[in-house]
Amino acid sequence: MNHFQFPVSFGTVFIFWDGNGLVSQIKLSAERLMQSQHDEVPVAVVQLINSLTRFFFYGEPLGPIPWELLDQTRWTAFQRSVYSVISQIPHGETRTYGWVAQQLGKNSASRAVGQALKKNLFPVLIPCHRVIGVCSQGGFLGEQDPKHPVCMLKNKLISLEEEYLNPVFSFLPQVLVHSELEYFSSMI
Repeated sequence: MNHFQFPVSFGTVFIFWDGNGLVSQIKLSAERLMQSQHDEVPVAVVQLINSLTRFFFYGEPLGPIPWELLDQTRWTAFQRSVYSVISQIPHGETRTYGWVAQQLGKNSASRAVGQALKKNLFPVLIPCHRVIGVCSQGGFLGEQDPKHPVCMLKNKLISLEEEYLNPVFSFLPQVLVHSELEYFSSMI
């Protein structure tokens, strides 16, 4: 399996793709690996990596999901519909599992929505972190314990998007060139 990995503030992001250049998985790890490792990266995957890098370093919106770049062969019809609905949640906003179920016309399917999100192989790109419970943040990537590093990451992702929309020093111009981002972009 071909892959590219790069460090971010919370750990490491791994992007895997198959022989046809389709992204098969995005994996988030709490371990911070400093060395970037990769195989020859397809052009479309490089564009995705650049978007993800800008997201993790600046909180920038990822833009439309490149559905044609994702390996969807293991998705059920229900997963496909859930992922389509959550892709419409605006950057920096959240919705509940119940809201997603209502959008699907299946008001009692909140738990099924949670199970579909648990199987999301493309976290952040398909923004399952934007789906929360009515009384809590809900789980993330199959974890339920709010003190688990993965669930804490969900809070960080939500905060990252909120900070992008509401910067602390909004009167200052945005600096788009940072040495870390420039460094990682040059490695691709």
